[in-house]
Amino acid sequence: MRMRPLWVLLFGAAAAVPMGHGTAHALEDHALVRQLNALETEHAALLAKYQLLEERLVAMDADCKALSARCTLQGDHPANLARASASAAKDECTISDFITLEDHFDLIDPPTEVATRLEQMDNFSISRLLATHAGDLLALNYSDATVTRENIRDIMRSWNNDTLAAANLAGGRMRALCNVFMIEVDASIAEINWCREQGVPGIMVFGHQTRISSDNKMIFDYYYSAEALRFWKEAARLDMFVYLHPHDLPFAPDGLFDDEVHELPDGIEPGGANWLEASGINLTSTVSVKAYDPDSTKAACASGFQGAMWGYAVSVAQVVQNLIVHGVFDEVPDLKVVIGHSGELIAYWLPRIDYKLSSSSSDCAANPDAVYPTGFQHNFTYYFRKHFWITTSGNFDTAGLKHLMALMPEDRLLFSVDSPLSSIEDAVTWFKGIPSTNPEISCEALQKVAYQNAEALLNWAKPTS
Repeated sequence: MRMRPLWVLLFGAAAAVPMGHGTAHALEDHALVRQLNALETEHAALLAKYQLLEERLVAMDADCKALSARCTLQGDHPANLARASASAAKDECTISDFITLEDHFDLIDPPTEVATRLEQMDNFSISRLLATHAGDLLALNYSDATVTRENIRDIMRSWNNDTLAAANLAGGRMRALCNVFMIEVDASIAEINWCREQGVPGIMVFGHQTRISSDNKMIFDYYYSAEALRFWKEAARLDMFVYLHPHDLPFAPDGLFDDEVHELPDGIEPGGANWLEASGINLTSTVSVKAYDPDSTKAACASGFQGAMWGYAVSVAQVVQNLIVHGVFDEVPDLKVVIGHSGELIAYWLPRIDYKLSSSSSDCAANPDAVYPTGFQHNFTYYFRKHFWITTSGNFDTAGLKHLMALMPEDRLLFSVDSPLSSIEDAVTWFKGIPSTNPEISCEALQKVAYQNAEALLNWAKPTS
């Protein structure tokens, strides 16, 4: 008889043994439990996906409604649709508070002026304003014969008393700047000490100051002498920042207006006594000037170029350059300086300044009277980023603001208006519109510029009433 394989016999024997019903049901129940667990896991995952999709649907519906509203207001131009879509895709950024740092008052009728300005501030979300006396714009003009060494202390105290009195009418929403006349250093040092005792946080210094000598020569002062250094050291000791305000140039650009003459004194050659000399204008010596004819039809245009259109930036930039290259910031490492109008052109010229300084054959120790005659220790940009704050006063330009944000430390940019010379409405409307047109600028950065950086610089909390 033929033998079957062992494995067949064993399999047949096992199959011949009847399996208990309990064991079979136990195995079947175990399989069902595993299937049920798998289904529950899959259900939970599907439910989570459904909830996520539902949330996205709600968000998309809100975005569509916002987009529809913007398109209704702006029209269906593709550029408008793109801007609206970008705005709808990011969190809404609402800027509801501002501090402005450069705002002038005539103080002829202080209660009315302050009430008018407070109403404008309320209308445009400005909670705090730093006030300065607008009389300085006239009284510090080089041709004003009423300004003398004998009466300058009284003039400064009169301006500062008036500004403080006006600020006190505003219920904690205004503070004053302390005006000084730097040609009188001792009087200015005494004045900033008095202002600090009154709680004034900063000082207003003009971009340059000039005086006419007895032989009809104009003398420019750019504040880097050892005498001026005493003032800068005292400002730093008092922890008072200095706002460098522009000053009209005493001349307009050559060749554009009426006949003008710029004559260098005997013995002075362009590029000789000071490395900052250029175009025949010696920045630290005397200059004889024949001004344009004020009765000319070109006088208004010439005046504009002497002032806000060009001269303002030049007057501040010349002071900044002289302070840096003559070592004032090496001598006064804690000095804080604020400049307006988006940096008075300097911020856009820094790479060229650094390049030319590094490749210059001059030692840039221009004047033996400089406080640090061996030269400055770092490049120009280093000092600019370390010691300067920049405001947007009178220059409401988003492209310029983005450049400054890339250039400066994030705590160094400050919103400002420059009222009444610039419109409060224009300034605030521009700034509030930035999030919808430039979503790449973070809301946090805009809030810092609007008021937070100024709060830190001024140590000024928002009034509760």
